[in-house]
Amino acid sequence: MRRQEIIDAADNVLRAITQSGIKPVIDTLRGAEARGSGGSKILQIFSEFQRFSRYFERPELQLIQILSLDFLLQHDWWGDLAEGDPEKLRRAFGAAWRPLRFATEDLPKIVRLLEPEHIGASDPTSEGTKARTILSVILIEEEKMTSPPERLVLALQSISELHGAVCKLAGISATDLHVVGCDSGSDKSFDFLGAAKAMEGLRSLILDGWDKVVFYREKKIVEKGKAIASSLAIVEEINEKEKAGKISPEQAEILRREVISGFSKFLDAGATIPELEGRKTIEPRLLMAPSPKLIANLSENKAPANQAKDQAVQGRKKLPPKQKLSSDEGAKTRLSPREIAKFKAYLESVEKDDKDDKDDTI
Repeated sequence: MRRQEIIDAADNVLRAITQSGIKPVIDTLRGAEARGSGGSKILQIFSEFQRFSRYFERPELQLIQILSLDFLLQHDWWGDLAEGDPEKLRRAFGAAWRPLRFATEDLPKIVRLLEPEHIGASDPTSEGTKARTILSVILIEEEKMTSPPERLVLALQSISELHGAVCKLAGISATDLHVVGCDSGSDKSFDFLGAAKAMEGLRSLILDGWDKVVFYREKKIVEKGKAIASSLAIVEEINEKEKAGKISPEQAEILRREVISGFSKFLDAGATIPELEGRKTIEPRLLMAPSPKLIANLSENKAPANQAKDQAVQGRKKLPPKQKLSSDEGAKTRLSPREIAKFKAYLESVEKDDKDDKDDTI
């Protein structure tokens, strides 16, 4: 996993734990005379935890397993907690107390060590200079695949060229672009810092290009890159300014060539940005796979990049972000809708039995 994936996963897991209220319930079980909180209370906590955990993806599931928090995804553990039997409560407490304590008290400190230092200083407006923002670019690398230096160079060149075109068109200095972060893990990523207006224009350009990728997917790689780049909104803006006499024909041609060259390199490098995850109906990791010559395949059984792109288009549509199906290992531990309904019915029956016992006592 990349550093940012670890940070985001930790944040999501901590939010599920703290906002569900499970830790205070576990803390009450420390005493020798500990009693359960009642089926209805556990049902409420369980439902709140499920409200967050249903969005867990592979990074969150891996983190849960590493931190020994996988009991939170197990039917039997919640059942022991709800039933209220002293022996089962002790068993539930034994599985939960240390991992929950570490997750809530120590994990946030570790996450702070992972956070990039430049993030806190990325907006220099307090010093009276113009606002800046960060654009993250991700180079997709599937399992057992590595990238040669040429691919990284191509990705950096693509951002430099596209940023230059955006700045020239908006009348902004093109020299204010810096690489302030570099990370690797499941993928590689680069964080670019620049003027907010320029970076927003660059981000919009890439998002606009993504909308065109599917439309031109049947074309060959070289033809597709040129066709997409030529249809971008920024090219239309260049043409309009040329017609209005705001820029010379020579300047317009230079800008068009920079956009076409930069975006073609962006596609060939197999680059993407996190914002694409919020717009996808087709998996960007597959459709934006790099040119085959720019990736080293360490597994003989791995599908070629072009084949992966075909699978991306022809396969099932993915669910919206944070709702897509979990990985195989996550599916083994996560409760299915049928199990959730069954568990809720079980908790309600436990609560009813508790109430009947109290009535009989009275």
